[in-house]
Amino acid sequence: MRGYELDPILVPGRVTHLTLHTTIGRPLGDRGEWKLFAHLVGADGVAVASAYGEELTPASWQEGDYYIAWLDLIVPEALRPGLYRIELGVFEAGSQARVPLFDAAGRPIGDTLLIQPLRAPDLSAAEPAAPGIPLAVALGDRIVLAGYDLELAPDRGTLDVRLHWQAKAPPQEDYTVFVHLVSEGKVVAQRDAQPASGRLPTSVWRSGETIVDEHRVQIPAGLSGSTLDVIVGMYELSSGKRLPVQGDGALPGADSVTLTRLAVP
Repeated sequence: MRGYELDPILVPGRVTHLTLHTTIGRPLGDRGEWKLFAHLVGADGVAVASAYGEELTPASWQEGDYYIAWLDLIVPEALRPGLYRIELGVFEAGSQARVPLFDAAGRPIGDTLLIQPLRAPDLSAAEPAAPGIPLAVALGDRIVLAGYDLELAPDRGTLDVRLHWQAKAPPQEDYTVFVHLVSEGKVVAQRDAQPASGRLPTSVWRSGETIVDEHRVQIPAGLSGSTLDVIVGMYELSSGKRLPVQGDGALPGADSVTLTRLAVP
């Protein structure tokens, strides 16, 4: 499969259109008739919607042939808010047996392929409260850090960081958030996670919405009386490349923003 087109936002009662682009790598010979399937699967692994493509005849395929398939998934009216995945595969029309899949290097990957997360937003949820400390910091060209709240709990040795993100446009990638505590130029504690502990990856954000993202960082023992810089940013997990930062408190060419300096009691 070369790629696909898919809206990451699910709307109950509407149709989600999936377009698949495939190039045939080599002739497959007579394999009977095949059919594509796409299942919309919840976090519990249960399919809540399915779509099936037209019958395919592998014997007619030639190396380099370009194939496009369109599948329409009808989203249930009673779909619960949350994250979902599309499970793709091929099965033999006669036996219903699934066809093994392989990656670009020819390695087996099972009989299904999971693609990007999709999200059914909670449309009844109230707007989040405004951040205690507003900001206007752009990360890349699609994400804004609109503010934050901090809660230092010396008794349990933790710092809770609540970040308020806004999507200027739907991000195309899933970025990981980092929160670093830095003392005298050295990172002494950190937390790295996708927003909302993975429940709201950036690829399913809607344009204009605010995402409240909470991180708890454990402060190491022995730092009483020291000061800590609280530094945040985002990076692409596969490459480690950070998003560039512009706006309040950001230096030219920066890839992180310092929220504040805290004194540890």
